[in-house]
Amino acid sequence: VPQAQELKEKGNRALAAGDVGAAVGHYSAAITRDPNNHVLFSNRSAAYARLGDYSRALADACRTLELRPDWAKGYSRKAAALEFLQRLEEAKATYEEGLARDPGNEQLLQGLRGVEARLAERKLLNPFSAPDLLARLEADPRTRALLGDPEYRRLLETLRSDPGQLGAKLQDPRVMTTLSVLLGVELSGAEEEEEAPSPPPPPPPPPAQPPPPQELPQNKQEAQQEKELGNAAYKRKEFPAALEHYTRAEKLDPTNMTYVTNQAAVYFETGDYERCRALCERAIEVGRENREDYRQIAK
Repeated sequence: VPQAQELKEKGNRALAAGDVGAAVGHYSAAITRDPNNHVLFSNRSAAYARLGDYSRALADACRTLELRPDWAKGYSRKAAALEFLQRLEEAKATYEEGLARDPGNEQLLQGLRGVEARLAERKLLNPFSAPDLLARLEADPRTRALLGDPEYRRLLETLRSDPGQLGAKLQDPRVMTTLSVLLGVELSGAEEEEEAPSPPPPPPPPPAQPPPPQELPQNKQEAQQEKELGNAAYKRKEFPAALEHYTRAEKLDPTNMTYVTNQAAVYFETGDYERCRALCERAIEVGRENREDYRQIAK
C-alpha cells in the first residue's frame, strides 16, 4: 500500500503537469498494488476523461462507486463521463442519485443544473419535440399516410422523448423522410426539394425603373460556386469530392445552413448516420443563429 500511495502521488503530479498518459500509467500501477482503493479509480477516471477515453472513464467511475457508494465525487465522476458520452438523461439520474446521499453537495448541484440546461437546449433543438409536429406531418403528403400506423406514432414519441435515439434510427427510411419534412431539406439528395408551386398570379405591371439586381458579396458567390461543384460531384456519386466542396462552401459562408445539410446528405449516402445526425442538429443551430427562413429550419 505505501507503494500504491507513492504511485498515486506520481500520477497526481503527472496529471497536474499535463502528462496525462503517464498519469494513467501511474494510477494503473497503483491499482495493481491496492485494487480496492476507490480514490485510485476516481483519479484514473479523471485522467481517462482528459484523454477523451470516456468509456474507460465511465468504467472507472462505476468501479469507484462499487467500492465507495456513499462518496459524492464518485457520482460526479460517473455523471461527467456520461455527459461526455452524450447520455444526458443517465447523467441527470446519476447526479440525482448522488444528491439523495449528499443533498447539500455543491459540485453535484452545479452538475445537475448544468445537465438540466443541456437537456432543455437539446429539446429546443430536437425537431421531433415541436408542438405542431403532427400538424406539419399531416400537411405533407410524404408523411400523411404514415400517421395512420401506430408503430410510426410510437417511433415519433421515442424520438420526441429521447433524441439520443436518432442516430440509431437513421437507417429507417421513415425517419429520414420525416426529417426531410421537418427540416425542409431533402436528405436523400444534395439539392433541397421545393414544394410544387401554386399557379402564379397574373404578373404585376413592370415598374418604370426596376431596381438593379443586388450583387452577392464575394464570399457568398464563391460559396455558391463550391456548392454547385459539390452538387455535380454528388450526382456522380463522388462523395469525398462533394463533401470537400460543401465544406469549403460552409467556410466561405458559415451563415448558410444549406451547406451544412448538404454535408449531412453526403454522410447519409455513405452510411455515416451519426455524423449525419450531428450535422442535422448543427444545421438547425446555424439557421436559428442567423435567422434563417423558418421553413428552412423546421418546416
